[in-house]
Amino acid sequence: MSITITHTEDTMRQPHPFFDRWPQWLRPADDSALMRWARATSHKRSDFYFFVVTPLLILLSALVGLIALPFLLLSGNLDAQGVYGLIGVPQSMEKDLSPLLGSLAYELWGGYVLIVAWCLCAWLPVRRSLCLALVAMAGVLAVQAWSPSHSLILPYGLAVGWLIDDVIGSKPRLSKLVQVLVVLIAVGVHAGLTLGLGQGLARTGGVLLLAVSMLLSTWYYTAEWSRRKLLDNSQAALRAQASAAERERIGRDLHDLLGHTLSLITLKLELSRKLADSDPQRSRKEAFDAETVARQALAQVRAAVTGMRATDLHGEIASAGLLLESRGVSWQAHAPPPLPPGLDTALSLVLREAVTNIARHADASTARLQFVVAGDVLQMIISDDGRGIGTRRGNGLTGMRERVEAVDGVLSIDGGRGIGSQLTVSVPLAVAVEQPA
Repeated sequence: MSITITHTEDTMRQPHPFFDRWPQWLRPADDSALMRWARATSHKRSDFYFFVVTPLLILLSALVGLIALPFLLLSGNLDAQGVYGLIGVPQSMEKDLSPLLGSLAYELWGGYVLIVAWCLCAWLPVRRSLCLALVAMAGVLAVQAWSPSHSLILPYGLAVGWLIDDVIGSKPRLSKLVQVLVVLIAVGVHAGLTLGLGQGLARTGGVLLLAVSMLLSTWYYTAEWSRRKLLDNSQAALRAQASAAERERIGRDLHDLLGHTLSLITLKLELSRKLADSDPQRSRKEAFDAETVARQALAQVRAAVTGMRATDLHGEIASAGLLLESRGVSWQAHAPPPLPPGLDTALSLVLREAVTNIARHADASTARLQFVVAGDVLQMIISDDGRGIGTRRGNGLTGMRERVEAVDGVLSIDGGRGIGSQLTVSVPLAVAVEQPA
């Protein structure tokens, strides 16, 4: 048995399925920052949309501004004084913050320009983006040296964050000591410039605060992604081991089941062939016995295959816990009562489909499984606190309903958009016992 564990540096460059339907010209590079952000936050829908949709909205706002501003100027609806009013800030704020920042308008719009550039470069391969991050840092420092009255703390802090993200993205196994050293060097360059301009170190403190916060954020998401990937790999290894053990068990069962039977059939057919001329009546008897043994073996094989196909509810509950916990969903499950084989298999398959839907679509933080026996009726209740189920019904729900109806049960779903969902399966135990295994 061979189990392959993919290294972090390799898996961090794998494409994310979210971009599969995007046009080729719009799709980010496989090792781009945007692709990396999508992989690192795919386990939590809110974080995923923040890190993937926010860059799109920022770029859209910049595009609208680039199109609308010249149009307004050319049409006469906006003049230079109006443009200054758009990028300016209240005079009271300028006065309060000028000792530290200089012009707050320069600070905010400089930061906006940097974040637009960062989002735009998030589509590029990481090494190219890294080079542009260094260019952005040098550009901010050049502007600050040219106009010392403006601190540009926010633009430079964002440029350092851009650099940190690309350094970790290009070298995921780079030691944290080296990453901290990169931050200190970048902040040290800013400190040297501010001291040379006679501005003191107060502004560098703001840059250091921004850089450290972005470094810690990048560490958190990288560690979370690595932990989840390690858990997925561990589950894959366990599944491979379980499959190998199952194959070995099936091999032993088939050998025990058919080895003696096939040998007996072979001997009887050989004896029938040898007696065909000398003793035809006994030859026919031996052939009839061989046919009888073969039919018995066929029935045994069918029974064995039916047992192999059966799904165990206890095992399905354990698998559901592994799947949901790997997606960051807390799983709370009650042990099922003793059940007949037919009902056990039907509920196992319904549970598998329901848990798969929670993991893929619910964006839940908690999921629960309960079993309630009321008289001769068993209820299996699966609930979550996610987005809830809409009006659209897919093939998965139809399949669950058909499986429940096959054991004379009823499936119902409660909940709606934003309030979670609850799936209840009610099955009469007396009827379920009569179902064939």
